Amino acid sequence: EFEMEGPREFGDYLTFSALSSTMTAALPGRAVSRKAWRLVRTNVIVAFAFNSVVVATLVSMILSYVM
Repeated sequence: EFEMEGPREFGDYLTFSALSSTMTAALPGRAVSRKAWRLVRTNVIVAFAFNSVVVATLVSMILSYVM
């Protein structure tokens, strides 16, 4: 259920799926406007990409050290 007024848009569902897939949907805060909703989505996607790069770099470093 969305807290925003007005009809639902594709971006609302896109944001909800991004938050659900990155386990961010359980945060206690709520985005109550579409602008905030888009900002949260952008933040989650950038953070997820950054964390993926960090994990891949660490795995690469560990594997190159072991082999």
